[in-house]
Amino acid sequence: MKRDIIGDIFLGGVFLSLLFLFSFPAYFRYTLNVPRDIYLFERIMSVCFLLGLIMAAIWACWKKKVWVMLGISAFGLLAYVPKWFLPKIDARLSKPGKNILDTLLSSFLNRIYEMVHAPFTGLIGMCSEKQAEKLPYLILPIVVIAYVLSQIVRFYHNAYVLEKKQIHDFDHFRKANEVRTPVMPFATEPEAPSPLGTIVLNEKAEVAAENFPTKKQENDQTVMNNLTSDASPALPAGEQPTEVIALAANAP
Repeated sequence: MKRDIIGDIFLGGVFLSLLFLFSFPAYFRYTLNVPRDIYLFERIMSVCFLLGLIMAAIWACWKKKVWVMLGISAFGLLAYVPKWFLPKIDARLSKPGKNILDTLLSSFLNRIYEMVHAPFTGLIGMCSEKQAEKLPYLILPIVVIAYVLSQIVRFYHNAYVLEKKQIHDFDHFRKANEVRTPVMPFATEPEAPSPLGTIVLNEKAEVAAENFPTKKQENDQTVMNNLTSDASPALPAGEQPTEVIALAANAP
């Protein structure tokens, strides 16, 4: 069904061009232009045709209607057909021994040339005659360029929107983390600071309170040595120990 849109747009442009050609005499011809008076109604119709063509191209680009773009491009391509084939056919007709098929084809291409240029005749006065004659050849390149530019603009617009969305999500996540308060597993009372001297004394008390474990045999041997050293030395046989007599404190 979408492919039928190409034919509908193309046939719509052909129908409007034929309406111009049947309503008013042909001004632009392939061999020689025929100057005539241009009526106000023809000017209004030409302006409406041009605006409708521009609006259809813009709408198709914005809404990504590729089939509409192809239909308008096909109508714009129709303007190049007489320009491509008529010179060759006229060259064959200028030679002796004309072919009836070439004559019919030349007449058909001349009617196509007049039909394609008919909607732009009313623009003479707003622009020069040469400019109005070149307008049908601008339909195809303008439509193609407009479609390419619309795709480029859409790509950068989507990239810009995506980047903004990522930045917004990051800011929202960061603010949510800043507002969130950490949950403590248990409440602890802060320790009061103590002066430096107290810390030094506490360290000395801790060092003094430390026990240095020793082996049990070594402790027992140490006790026996102390008891032996405290005993009086043995006297030889037949001697008595000397008694120490304490002197009076006030002795002369």
